[in-house]
Amino acid sequence: MICSKCGTSNQEGAKFCVRCGSPLQDIVFAQNTTGVQESVNSDPMMGASKTSENSVSLKEKFNGQEYLAVLAGIFVKPAQVIKSSVVPKFDDFKNSAILGVIVVVIATIASLIQSMATIVVEKRYTLFEGVKTTIEWENLKDLDYFDIIFKNLLLYIGIILAIAAVYYGVSLLFKKKVSFPKFVGIASLAMIPMVAGSLILGPLLGMLYAPLNPILSLIGIVYSLFLLYEMMSQEVSLEGNAKFYFHMLCMTILLIVGYFTYTEFVISSVADDLDSILNFMK
Repeated sequence: MICSKCGTSNQEGAKFCVRCGSPLQDIVFAQNTTGVQESVNSDPMMGASKTSENSVSLKEKFNGQEYLAVLAGIFVKPAQVIKSSVVPKFDDFKNSAILGVIVVVIATIASLIQSMATIVVEKRYTLFEGVKTTIEWENLKDLDYFDIIFKNLLLYIGIILAIAAVYYGVSLLFKKKVSFPKFVGIASLAMIPMVAGSLILGPLLGMLYAPLNPILSLIGIVYSLFLLYEMMSQEVSLEGNAKFYFHMLCMTILLIVGYFTYTEFVISSVADDLDSILNFMK
């Protein structure tokens, strides 16, 4: 299989060129199309059937292994994931929805574990021993699990849909024909590093060395913004100043919405805590 960009010879069935990393699927599809055309010329009765088979293979759905490959590829080979045939498959809303559910469930579970760890681990200061850390498993019964799960599910679903909706609306403003399901898939993909850094790796490694938590969280957020920028730029296809204004407008809207949402959430949380303290003192 010869790469159309650099001319390197690759093994049959390879998805990417070993030299330049370009996707080889387009080449395979072109070869299949040539074979179908030859069949049509030689046997008109079989042509329609083979064309249909190739059409189905082109629109192939994700399987379980492909979802895992996408999740891992974001960290191992991000450039190949962005430039490969993964993103076009998100035109199918089912593919985007499944990936979004996977990301939301992982983020929700990580948030729940983080809440459990926070309430179980207690640090107390004593005059002779200094700061002493104890594990109080009995505190787990005080957690409102349904409330935590429900709020986090809504939070992460809201983040994905908000990103997709803002980029979709601004794309229409720039007179670009785009696919909302594809934006949902891109937003889900872009959230993966943030979830990994802020909710999984940061808290875990932060228990060994506290400064690692904010550092890994920041790295995850920056990485997510980079993926979002690259994939949305590839999808919307704007150049020069238009590209800059497009992303600036989208990011500004998301920051404003995020700020007010976060502010309302913090105020409501503080109010609930004050009510609990006042009720306790009565």
